[in-house]
Amino acid sequence: MSPNVFRNRARVVPRDMATAVVVRSSQAEGETPAGLGSSNQWQLVLAVECYARARAGVDLEDALDALLLDVTDAVAADRTLGQVVADIAPVGVHWDYDVDGEKTGCATVTFIVQQFTAAASLS
Repeated sequence: MSPNVFRNRARVVPRDMATAVVVRSSQAEGETPAGLGSSNQWQLVLAVECYARARAGVDLEDALDALLLDVTDAVAADRTLGQVVADIAPVGVHWDYDVDGEKTGCATVTFIVQQFTAAASLS
């Protein structure tokens, strides 16, 4: 996986970074609790942007595919993210190439994260 992982940062990836991963929270929706004191279930849409840059001997598409595979494999290895969430599953991928004029591509994988919280709470 990339050694450069960020949360909710600007999309500009410095030239000295061959790869970068940016994790963005997109939207959260909660379900109404079934009864007084029961827990809430939240579904969070999480976008993980995987940036790769073409390098000597490494094609842009190959570098981007390898990073995307590393990210999805890492999430699949622990679908509870260390017991922080109930489940996480990929639901789509969007590709964009040459986002900065520097032979860079971005594959954004979208995950749905399920989380249970105390009643009337986000935590």
